[in-house]
Amino acid sequence: MNETANDDNKCLQISKKPFLGGYRHKVTGQIFHHAIIQTCPSPWKYNFALQFNRDTQTVELKDKSQQTPKDASTQVQARNIYLSTANDKVLDATNSYIYADDIKKENLKQIIILQKCIRSWLAFCELLRRKKKALLQILWDKEQLKNKRKEDADWLQDLEIRRLNPKTEDDFKLIFSDLQNWWDSETKSISEVRSGADCKAAMWLLINTEVTKIEKVNKKKDKFGQEQSIQRREKFLERASKSKMWQASNDTVQVHTSTTMRATYLHELYQTLSMNYVSIQDRVDALKNLKEVLKPYHSKLTDNMIQLTNREIDLHLRGIKNAHLKGLQNRIRNLFWQFAKKPVFNPEMQLLTKIKKDDTSSPYIMSCSACKCFYILPISSTDEVLGKSVIENYFTKCKKCLDIENESWIRKDLELYKRMLKLLISEEERQPTKSSIIYILQPSDIGYLTDKIWKHQSCISGSKNDLELELTRFCINKNWTPWNCLLVTRQEANVLSKILDTETKYDKKFKMGASQKHAEARRYFATIPRFLPYLAEDFDVF
Repeated sequence: MNETANDDNKCLQISKKPFLGGYRHKVTGQIFHHAIIQTCPSPWKYNFALQFNRDTQTVELKDKSQQTPKDASTQVQARNIYLSTANDKVLDATNSYIYADDIKKENLKQIIILQKCIRSWLAFCELLRRKKKALLQILWDKEQLKNKRKEDADWLQDLEIRRLNPKTEDDFKLIFSDLQNWWDSETKSISEVRSGADCKAAMWLLINTEVTKIEKVNKKKDKFGQEQSIQRREKFLERASKSKMWQASNDTVQVHTSTTMRATYLHELYQTLSMNYVSIQDRVDALKNLKEVLKPYHSKLTDNMIQLTNREIDLHLRGIKNAHLKGLQNRIRNLFWQFAKKPVFNPEMQLLTKIKKDDTSSPYIMSCSACKCFYILPISSTDEVLGKSVIENYFTKCKKCLDIENESWIRKDLELYKRMLKLLISEEERQPTKSSIIYILQPSDIGYLTDKIWKHQSCISGSKNDLELELTRFCINKNWTPWNCLLVTRQEANVLSKILDTETKYDKKFKMGASQKHAEARRYFATIPRFLPYLAEDFDVF
């Protein structure tokens, strides 16, 4: 009995469930989430239905015996077999036999013919493509030529409008240039036809005609200057009368202070005094308001203005026409402008007036040889304000005197050179590499480069048509500079831009002439301070 009990215990111990992971309760010993019993197996995800069968893709083979007929077989005569030779024929070899090499040669000929046809078709397609491209290029060139002609016509029309209605200083320079051209043509015709006393009389009449024309131009210029001064003054007073503004979280905040309200009042009063077409009653009311503004102040300026306002009011009451009081009204307006721009009377002007800095550190002093005025020059002064190289030449003419000299007898306008500079900038901006020197060039620099160095004609064809001349690069791979340029026509510039190799583009004689022009330009622009950094860069490259 004991042995059987021991065997049962061994069986129980052997059949004990092994622990394969999960959770066991410490008190009861119960196992949760056991890997074998407590976890259900996952369902089979595949379908057991037969989807593919190889038998449908395999051909069934069958064996079958077949006896060939006599005509479809060959048989050799033997001892036990007799074959009749009555109907046999003997065939001899002829020239119609075709060899394999001949077949290959014939196939090669056919292939070559096919290749010729394909290549001719491809060549024809390429011809059509190039023809279409050439046609589009011709149409594009015609469109560009049409646009440039339209630009030239618009530019000439704009010049004509500016001559009739001058609105800037450049417009008056253009009028004086036309006057000089008229003078040159008239003097040339007189010198060719007449001589002696007749020539002197004709020149005297020509001078009188010129004087009358200059007087008309100067009247227009004076009127334009007065209008410009009035507009500048009104803009200045308008800036002073603007309200104070602050940026808030949602909107801007505007605040009118006592000083801005006074500036606004003075601005409106100046506008009223500047009106030409106003009734006498309104003019008298404006003068009375002006007297009320001037009462609290006692100075030489205010006393003079009060006297002038009383005089004009008295003349209006006497019935004097408004046309006879223009001079008096201009004096009152000018004196009121002096009153309104002083911070003592208009506190807002203190924020707008510029405080001049003390330039005692500047060692350069220039004396104008024409007006005998002295100018203190900063170290970084350029030729744009006071002439050529101001650092090396102190005794030159100031800009004001140069303008008067130009109007007197030189009478040269820079409209053509402005146009050439604009075209140069537009062409250089299309290039992959552009030089910054084009942005510091002035029309006077282009004028010197065109007239003095290149003699105002194309260096290739010698054309002197102003509308066709352009400045282009001498060496396409380098940036444009005054010492790396050519003066050519528009068509010549287009041709030169397509040839990149300078060795094949120019011959030896042309290169020598161009290098002389470039050396001359380098010597001239070396005297101008703003071009010195670009000259130094070129020397570093060499």
